[in-house]
Amino acid sequence: MEEVETKMTAHSSGQKEVVFNIAGITCMKCVRLITECLTDLPGVVQVKVSKDLSTAAATYHATLVSTDTMIQEIQKLVNGKFTATVAASYPYLTADFCPTHWSLRVQRDV
Repeated sequence: MEEVETKMTAHSSGQKEVVFNIAGITCMKCVRLITECLTDLPGVVQVKVSKDLSTAAATYHATLVSTDTMIQEIQKLVNGKFTATVAASYPYLTADFCPTHWSLRVQRDV
């Protein structure tokens, strides 16, 4: 399994964690498309997408982006190939709590 990790320095202060179930993830290109889509959104700090689990976890600033916006953007990809729903939301945790077998991990400053 390929893993890419980039660490930056954003945490705490108003950040939330959300995990999406995403139907339609079939390859590493899907993982990269979803990762790039979410990391391009203002307010998204960190993204982890798992092909094996068909999930994406994002750490974000709720004042800058909503989970509804993230879902809409995921579902616009590849002519609607993906279906995303919120699996869980955590107001005080960062994406570091997630399982260690995530396929792709990206962090960035806001």
